[in-house]
Amino acid sequence: MILPECTGSFFDFCKKHNIKYLVGDEIFLKKTKPLPYVLYYQWNIKLLNRKIIWIVGPRRITSFIKLALERFFEFLAWKDVVVVSGFAPWTDQYAHKLALKYNIPTIAVLGFGFKKSLVSIDRYFLNEIVEKNWLVLSEFRLDQSGSTWTFPQRNRIIAGLSDFLFVPQAAENSWTLITVENAIKFKIPVYSCFSSYDDESGKWTNQLITEWKINWIYDFEWFLKEISDKFWLERVKEKVQLELSSEEEHIIKILKSWKNSLEEIVMELGLMVPEVLNILSEMELKGLIYEQVGKYYTK
Repeated sequence: MILPECTGSFFDFCKKHNIKYLVGDEIFLKKTKPLPYVLYYQWNIKLLNRKIIWIVGPRRITSFIKLALERFFEFLAWKDVVVVSGFAPWTDQYAHKLALKYNIPTIAVLGFGFKKSLVSIDRYFLNEIVEKNWLVLSEFRLDQSGSTWTFPQRNRIIAGLSDFLFVPQAAENSWTLITVENAIKFKIPVYSCFSSYDDESGKWTNQLITEWKINWIYDFEWFLKEISDKFWLERVKEKVQLELSSEEEHIIKILKSWKNSLEEIVMELGLMVPEVLNILSEMELKGLIYEQVGKYYTK
C-alpha cells in the first residue's frame, strides 16, 4: 500500500525520528470503526496487546481530580496493564505524569501529527514517554494541526484500544461528557467516583452514577484488586486455552500476590483437604499456580 505522503523527505523524516507506521490489515484495534487508513507510532507497539485503561477528564483540572487520580495510580500496581490518554491539558497530561511517576506504561494518542508534536511546547514531555520505551500514536498526517475535528477522531482510536474508562469528573456539555457517552455506546465499561454535591465539575458524573449508566468506585484499593484479578484470570484463560472449573477460578481469585497457605485455601473453598490438594495439583500441571515450601501457594 502506498501512503499519500510517501516522498523521500517523508521517509527521511520518519527514519530520523524513529517514526514507524501500520497500514491496512496490520492495524489492530479492539473496537475502532472505521479503522484508520494509517497509524503512525513511536516505540513499543506491543503495548497494544496488554489490558488498557483509558483515563479522561476536563481541561480544567480540580483538586478533586488530582486527588482521585493520585489514589487511582497509588493502587494501580499490578503487571501488564497500560494507561492510555489523549495527551491534552490538563487531566490527560496529569495521568501521563502519574504513569511516569509510578512507572506504569502509558500510551499517548495525539490529536495532531508527529511533526507538530516535535515543535510543541510538550515535546520534552513526549520524549520522556518515548525514552521509557512506551508508546505515542497518531493517525493524522505528519503535518496535521490539532482542531475541533481531530480530537474527537483521536478519541475514537482510544476507544478502540481500551478495556475500560476511568473519568474522575465531567462537566455539563463538555467534551469529556461526550467522550463518556460515546464509550457507553461502544460498550466500554465506565467508572467514576462521587464528587461532593455542590461541585459543579462532578455534577454529571454523579448523575450518570445514580442513573446506573456508569459504575461507582467507592474504594480504589478494592476496585483495582478486583479488576486486576479479572484481567489476570482472562490472561490465564487465553494462555491455556481451556475452561477453568469453578473451584479453579475461585482459587485464582483468592490467591494474593504473596503466598497463601493450604489451610487458608481449604477454608475459603469449604472442601476436604485431599479434594483441594487434587485441584491444586491439576492447576500446577496447567501452569496456573506453583507451590512453595511449607504448602504455600501463589499465582
